[in-house]
Amino acid sequence: MVNTVKFLFITLCLIVQVGAKDDYYEDFTLGEVRWDHYVGPLDPAWYLDQYSGKVIFEDDKFLDNYFNYLTEDDVSHWEQIWFEELPSLSACPPSYLNKNSQYIRYLFRLVTISYLYEGIKDQSQLLSILKGNEGKCSYEWNEIFSQCKPKSFDMKTFLRRGRNKFLITEKENLPDRITDSDFRKFLGDTDWSNQNTYALARLANKCSGRCDKLSRKQMTTIIGNSCVKDKALIQKICSENDSLYGISYSEIPKNLLLKADIMKAINEGGFAKNCVEQYQKMLSRKETKHDHLSLLFSKVFQKLQNTNSTYQQGELFIPGALKEFDDKGLKDFLFVEVKPKPKPKPKPVVVVAKPKPKPKPQPKPVVAVVKPKPKPKPKPKPKPKIVFSEFENAFLRMMKAGKEKEMVRMNVFEKDYVFDKTMISRLEKPLKLFQTQNALKDMKVYDYLGTKKEPIRLKFIKYFIDRGHHSGLWNIKSIIGEPFYVVNDIDSNKRVSLVKITNDKSTDYKWQIVILDEVKFKPKKK
Repeated sequence: MVNTVKFLFITLCLIVQVGAKDDYYEDFTLGEVRWDHYVGPLDPAWYLDQYSGKVIFEDDKFLDNYFNYLTEDDVSHWEQIWFEELPSLSACPPSYLNKNSQYIRYLFRLVTISYLYEGIKDQSQLLSILKGNEGKCSYEWNEIFSQCKPKSFDMKTFLRRGRNKFLITEKENLPDRITDSDFRKFLGDTDWSNQNTYALARLANKCSGRCDKLSRKQMTTIIGNSCVKDKALIQKICSENDSLYGISYSEIPKNLLLKADIMKAINEGGFAKNCVEQYQKMLSRKETKHDHLSLLFSKVFQKLQNTNSTYQQGELFIPGALKEFDDKGLKDFLFVEVKPKPKPKPKPVVVVAKPKPKPKPQPKPVVAVVKPKPKPKPKPKPKPKIVFSEFENAFLRMMKAGKEKEMVRMNVFEKDYVFDKTMISRLEKPLKLFQTQNALKDMKVYDYLGTKKEPIRLKFIKYFIDRGHHSGLWNIKSIIGEPFYVVNDIDSNKRVSLVKITNDKSTDYKWQIVILDEVKFKPKKK
């Protein structure tokens, strides 16, 4: 009985939510909508069904519900609730879809940009074989993304991180130009009706499968123009002026998103999969179809699978899908951005006018004043003594003695900042993700973790030491490298210090923090 009441209560809550004005519903209903031709005897009127995303003609509704009109309206109403509305609402509540619809659309945009970039790289290789250089298929970052004008925070963050990744990634060597005899052999040996790569398949589509009749110049022109169109589409998407939504004409982008780790960040209540599918279904009539995107996703996905690529979503997807690192309370705990101190503003020059001569004072009558009894002076309270952490004291000892390094007394440091049970329960689960090698690699590459720009928080290191997360500390040593920078957030002085952490025979196989004077410290030559 209790379970039945609970179920009915949840059902009513879901139904009530439909009445609210939702952003996703505005996206779904506004603008031009395409529908099938009307063929019927009565009325061409139509409406959009908010649960299925379909255009429903009034004639069809009348025929489907003909016998319902002959019975009680309540029966028909409950039938609609139980068999149409409730399954849709229980799989993906409107409140959840409304909350995440913009981010879901951003992820579809992101995976499309990533695959278009992979496609341009593929065409660049083919153009180099035919022409001797990449020409219009150059995939330099500025050549593609400098024209982007992003509007959302997520797209702006992706472009910043993507550019950082591009700058540190070594570019692939392009193949040499083939000779004329090899070009003729290439034309004859290639099966233009069945191509495995995006570049050749796109070329075959343009020449209607008769590419063996093309000259070298004609072929390079077609490839170059294809690259120009793909770049233009990327610029449209990264400026968020596109009509991409759920790319309903290809199942690959949806499946790529559902397999990605980023789904964990938006899987509150376990609705992520159903809501991505619901979003794709509802917005299918609104989006503009790009015919070559089906070909792009098919061929690039096939190539990434055949080459056992680590990221099936493409090279540029990961820099844009770090929402789980940026969620409130996690990124701030791991690293802090050191902002430059503001320059002092010059004091305004005050011009003092010469004082006017004071009028002579008139003699005042003498009034006898009774001196009040002196009040006892209050004794000054002693100023509270500032207690520094052992880390701060070790830094001060090093500077005072002028030494190159100073050991932190770990038995004292252990008592400086104690993590209570509430904080441990809040941090234990999410920090398991951050101590993995892949997570640290991403943060080192995209956020410069461990540098002066993004120093690691001292609390983060202390938490791992106190909780015995040895694998996380070893991963920091191997991935971030030593020495690295930390910010002393225990004393809240925001000073960045150079440190290294040691665990070997000399420390009795216990973790030891060593503070280094970055001016005097000289790293050992490898």
